[in-house]
Amino acid sequence: MAIKMKRYQYYLLYSIVILSCLHSLYAQMKQKRELSPNDYGRWHQLFTKGISQQGNWITYTHHYNSKADTLFVKNTASLKAHAFAKGFKPNFVLESKLIYQQPGNTLSIFDLTKENSVLLEQVSEYAIARNNQHLVLKRLLNETAALLITDTNGKPEQEITNLLAWKMDPTQSKVACVTQEADHFTVILIALDKKLKRTILFKNATTLGQLEWNATGTTLAFLSPSTETIEKNARGAVYAYDTQTQKLATLYLSEHPTLVPMHAIGASYPTELIISEDGERVFFGMEEKTERAMPEPASVQVWNTSDKSIYPGKIDMNDWRKRPIISVWWPAHGKTIPITDQNLPFIQLDAKMKYAITSDPLEYEPQFKYHGDRDYYITNLETAEKKVLLEAASGEPSDLVSSPDGKYLLYYKNDAWWSYDFASEKHSLLTKGINFVETEINDTNAINALNSRIAAFTMDDKEVLIYDSYDIWKVRTDGTSTERITKGRETQTRFSLVAQSQFRDRTYVYDGLQAAQVDLKQPLYFKTIEEPTQKNGIFIYHKNQATKPLVIKDKLINDISLTKDRKKIMYKEQDFDEPPQVVLFDPMAKMENVVHQSNPQHNEYYYGKSELFSFDVLGKVVDGVLLYPANYNPTEKYPMIVHVYQKQTMDLHQYQNPTLFDSQGFSVANFTTQGYFVCLPNMLYEIGNTGEVATKCINAAVQSIVEKGIIDKDRIGLIGHSYGGYETNFIVTQKNPFKTAVSGASYSDLAADFLHVAWDFKTADYRRYEYGQMRMGKTLFEDPARYHRNSPILLAQGVSIPLLLWTGAEDRHVDVDHSYKFHMALRRLQKDNVMLVYPNERHVIQNPKNQVDLSTRISQWFDYHLKDGEYKPWMALNFMAEQ
Repeated sequence: MAIKMKRYQYYLLYSIVILSCLHSLYAQMKQKRELSPNDYGRWHQLFTKGISQQGNWITYTHHYNSKADTLFVKNTASLKAHAFAKGFKPNFVLESKLIYQQPGNTLSIFDLTKENSVLLEQVSEYAIARNNQHLVLKRLLNETAALLITDTNGKPEQEITNLLAWKMDPTQSKVACVTQEADHFTVILIALDKKLKRTILFKNATTLGQLEWNATGTTLAFLSPSTETIEKNARGAVYAYDTQTQKLATLYLSEHPTLVPMHAIGASYPTELIISEDGERVFFGMEEKTERAMPEPASVQVWNTSDKSIYPGKIDMNDWRKRPIISVWWPAHGKTIPITDQNLPFIQLDAKMKYAITSDPLEYEPQFKYHGDRDYYITNLETAEKKVLLEAASGEPSDLVSSPDGKYLLYYKNDAWWSYDFASEKHSLLTKGINFVETEINDTNAINALNSRIAAFTMDDKEVLIYDSYDIWKVRTDGTSTERITKGRETQTRFSLVAQSQFRDRTYVYDGLQAAQVDLKQPLYFKTIEEPTQKNGIFIYHKNQATKPLVIKDKLINDISLTKDRKKIMYKEQDFDEPPQVVLFDPMAKMENVVHQSNPQHNEYYYGKSELFSFDVLGKVVDGVLLYPANYNPTEKYPMIVHVYQKQTMDLHQYQNPTLFDSQGFSVANFTTQGYFVCLPNMLYEIGNTGEVATKCINAAVQSIVEKGIIDKDRIGLIGHSYGGYETNFIVTQKNPFKTAVSGASYSDLAADFLHVAWDFKTADYRRYEYGQMRMGKTLFEDPARYHRNSPILLAQGVSIPLLLWTGAEDRHVDVDHSYKFHMALRRLQKDNVMLVYPNERHVIQNPKNQVDLSTRISQWFDYHLKDGEYKPWMALNFMAEQ
């Protein structure tokens, strides 16, 4: 194997940092200049990637639209940095080495002390052993692959050729692989210790694959798909190897009549192979051996109003009925039973995998919620006894949660959380007296919004942490007590749990959610956002103590990570006029250190600033964000663009790179640096009066800024996309303060859209209006007047300003016909409208060339109408674009 040793001369190390600081200082001292589109390519996005165990090193990536991405590793004390062009997937080996990949299947081992690199070629995948002494690599050969084990310097220690598949166990102390030589397949196990002991577990004449471990690494399972050439393997086989007893158990499906006869293990392994934590149960999927006949594409479609789903969904439903049947096998004694079937195809397991909860998502169809109610059945896998658990319960995926230690199933019912104790079969109300439902007029979600979700369980499932709109509650899982451990409601501060590497994350197993787990013997960390001020913070919580603030700033804080010993916290902070920077915080010393600053060229240019403002509407005080133009002169009055959507105050501290590569054609930094104010108001909502309330909010927001005397009231524009595009369409039909507007991928005819097929989701769109964002609250047939009075297309006579529409020609989310029909209405009414239709684009613009085109045209449109800019040919009568 070719191993290249290369010594990098990092003569820049300290000097780069010093020169960078001097450059930044010089940039601030010298005369700043105006930003132009030619400068946009200098900007990058900052992504934090990781922090070493003791916090001595961090990794981060600079992402450029030119794709010239760079991976960095930096020492947090000396600020010494090393750059690796196009590096990705970085991981630390203790505090001594950085392992990362490069394009072209190259693995690099960078010694953080010696500052040299070992390059291993033709390596496509890698993993690090738990003892930090070995690397496990997938090495690509000519037409085959090999499993290569090296030390952490890249020195080869063991190689297994003819590799088909490999899997390291969750404890990172063993690795299993499948090889193929001539006419047989072999499963091999290697212990990742000093001796690297290799054990051949099994040889077989048929294909072997889908290696899976249980959580503790004591059991390995794998499959062999069905083959007609070997009778006992006619329906496939499942294998389980116990690493403690060193015994291999085999299940040939053809020898078990209890399993569905017409099903077998397919060659594509479409269903996850899962093993219980104790290794006693193996779950596998079986497919139909004979494919069901699907309708010919050219044949007639039969749509029936009594069908469970509309026709496109019915095709998917047929696929559901073809879902693999999940069965369970006990390797120790050979018992096996099927769990799911065609009538109950969805499955959720408890964490110990002793019980299965099955359901049919189409149980009560046709119905018109986002996720329909369903009945849930529970099966005791040991006894195979099945019974009804819940009837007509919520089908929302997050409303049914398994506890991490397998004692409880939590479910949301009648605006409260309940627990089901698997052992006692007892249902307990957990959250009596806690109000989780807040459908206030300024709710940003929709009708009947759910403001509660599970954060995590404590050890041994004793308590569960539950979010409400602001706070986190600690609730006993037997329902005996509740405690609000944060005090966010008093200041309208929202708390959320920060993930920690030593705690168990939440996971999905088959179709069900298993909750995260925390240990209250250790401190918990919370991210906070104070809604009225948009201050961000990090708080710490110790059991039986009040939460205490560690960091509170008038900035955006995100990407929070902790070192393994929790002695250091890394996070990213930014403000509208301050590019993101990486901060390392020491909670004990209460000291912070900026360890990396992105986009230092920002200081060479004039930039704007952001501030909160408020306005009165419908008897309420509503907030918004006002972004100032770069190099603002208080003696001048400026044009302003209002961006409309829902809640936008969270953008107060969001730094936005100037760019033409925007999927909606509107980067606010482009406009603030070109002499515009940008207004981002929050919105109120009133069920059944979506358009009217949006108009009142926007008009009131604009008036409050006009009264500041900083903008030219005759040069104000409006822009929105999707739902914001609908609001834009409606507002321009009413009395408004705007000179022009831009609307992208937007609704115009609510009555027609109520009957629209949501092709992207293969369902009806009723739910968007009855329960969702459009907030009609009633069907078209219950109250047609509210649909008509909220439809811009029926009010198009009121449009009195130039309107630019844009859409993707293949948009099925908000059907492109909305834009065509609104354009045709404005054409018939002889209103001033230009429409841009982008071929092969959907709801947002993905092609970079089209992104640049849309961003440029929107800028030109506003410049012409609000700044007396140049009249571009594409705005002219009878313009034909070049093909």
